[in-house]
Amino acid sequence: MIQHKEAAAGRWLEFSILEQIANVGSEVIRFYKWRDKGNAEYARLAGERALELLTLTKSDPKNRGPRLKELCRLYEVLVDQFYGFGEYGGSEQGMINYFLAFNYAARLEHEKALRKSFDELAKDPEECDVEYAFEAQAEVVLRDDDWPE
Repeated sequence: MIQHKEAAAGRWLEFSILEQIANVGSEVIRFYKWRDKGNAEYARLAGERALELLTLTKSDPKNRGPRLKELCRLYEVLVDQFYGFGEYGGSEQGMINYFLAFNYAARLEHEKALRKSFDELAKDPEECDVEYAFEAQAEVVLRDDDWPE
């Protein structure tokens, strides 16, 4: 079942690899939170969403080459974590740290784009993509809830 219909329709391809992996990580962290709270159904759904987003990431043409190998291995590790096979032996905290690095890098990427847009506005208000600048800032603010407690 497709849970991210808008992403599956092509919007996902507009995201950078950093944003894609950060979004996968948000679902992985939700999986851990729901599992730890004892809600198996919500944990299962978050795990499915994470795997769905990772599948979309693997199918993105810009992620071919060496990236694809890491994405495939990540998929294997997540399946191992979600379904408890224990083959890879990774820790929950290790996975959270892995994804938080991408979250941080994606945030820096957004802030850099935002600064560039505002710099353009200061130089020439007619040339600046103000709508993009405000959307980028809104996304940065909205993602604050994805950090673990």
